[in-house]
Amino acid sequence: MHCNIDILWMLLGDFNDILSPLDVHRCNFSFSHSSIFRNMLDECSLLDLGATGNKLTWFKGKAGSNITKRLDRALADVN
Repeated sequence: MHCNIDILWMLLGDFNDILSPLDVHRCNFSFSHSSIFRNMLDECSLLDLGATGNKLTWFKGKAGSNITKRLDRALADVN
C-alpha cells in the first residue's frame, strides 16, 4: 500500500486491529498480525495519537473474566 495524499488528515474509529500487547487483556496477541497494521500506519505516515481514560474499549465475556481490547483509535498524518 502506498499513500499519496497532499493534505493533513486524521482517521478516527474502530480499526478492529491491535498494535501492541498492551492493547489486549486476557487475549492472545499476534506480533505477525500486528506488524501488518503497523506497516500500513508507517507507509501512510500515520501516528496513533493515544488515548485517555479507559483505553480498552471492546469487551466480550462475563464480569470478572472479560476479554478486552483497544480497537478505537485516533490516527493523524505526521508529514
